Amino acid sequence: GGRTAGGGAKRFAGAGSNIWISDLTTDEEYVFAPRSPSGPAVFGGGVPGAALGVPWMAGIPGTVGGWVKMNAGAFGHSISEIVARVKVGGRWLENGECGFGYRSSAIDGLIEEVQFDLSDCAGNPKEFLARRPSFPPRCCGSVFKNPPEGGAGKLLESVGAKGMSIGGAYVWNGHANVIAVRDGATSSDVLALAQLLRERVFLRLGVALEYEIAGLGERP
Repeated sequence: GGRTAGGGAKRFAGAGSNIWISDLTTDEEYVFAPRSPSGPAVFGGGVPGAALGVPWMAGIPGTVGGWVKMNAGAFGHSISEIVARVKVGGRWLENGECGFGYRSSAIDGLIEEVQFDLSDCAGNPKEFLARRPSFPPRCCGSVFKNPPEGGAGKLLESVGAKGMSIGGAYVWNGHANVIAVRDGATSSDVLALAQLLRERVFLRLGVALEYEIAGLGERP
């Protein structure tokens, strides 16, 4: 769950997927979606893409609001392809007003409702789910965005990232762009390992990786 120290601003964190929260003192309160959500807060797990009619989103965790705000996707697709408009602060934003980019958007505020255009969503969600790797428990999925130079996982693997660890955080041997944690790990362990990986890729390959996990690029 979220934590508060000092009663600062609220951050709506959806299901908590793909987000890093500092274990140091913070004046922000993190608010998570309820376990019995309504409206756009549709949880992942299983085949959520099938429930939406979006086969290539099958198996991606999180909430619809989180998917849209971070422009989630897989297999060469992004959810912005099927977003018609988004309601934020009582105002509807058309797709072109959302500032969608690779795993990002310019949407500022709490997403209240999303309307999709599902006219071009062919495919079998079970087939996409079968192609998705089974990530280890207690991980945030992909740590870095894929840069123009190639897949982040392949770049990280080429510099020996697999098996690296700091404290209770370690790089998963199944994919070099995934950090998982053991018992006793702290958020700071994850941050330190992510920074070490980013530095190694930059020093050896000259590629500046960008964080995909929200919060990792921010100062605690």
